[in-house]
Amino acid sequence: DLPETIGPVQITGIDRLGRFHRTLRFALLDNGIAVSGGEEAKTQIVLRDYRGSQFVTALDQEGKAAEYELSRTVVFSLREKATGRELIAPQELERRALYTDEPQAGFGITLQRREIIEQLDEQLVDDILTAISLKVR
Repeated sequence: DLPETIGPVQITGIDRLGRFHRTLRFALLDNGIAVSGGEEAKTQIVLRDYRGSQFVTALDQEGKAAEYELSRTVVFSLREKATGRELIAPQELERRALYTDEPQAGFGITLQRREIIEQLDEQLVDDILTAISLKVR
């Protein structure tokens, strides 16, 4: 459980209009933590970096890419808004997943890849919330 003392929270840094930012915002709200963009925020979650990569991990019999590893990485910190004091120093979190390129999938592979990225983002958000609940009381 997240400590109520961190709210309301302001999410700042990169990706303000992106999917990861929205996922984090909704997760905070689902956990009973108010999210604010204004003066009433007590703390700030600062998204310092968010990036992804994809690597080929296996080839098929014809030498074409058959399996991939997707990764998503976020660097975040938590600080008091009024003083700027860090409650959690910048911390890098990473999640990875493998997926197979099915030849019959056609355009569906794009959907599969997008779903995996969304799952990785949700896992990263869970990791951020876990770090906050463990380090802030």
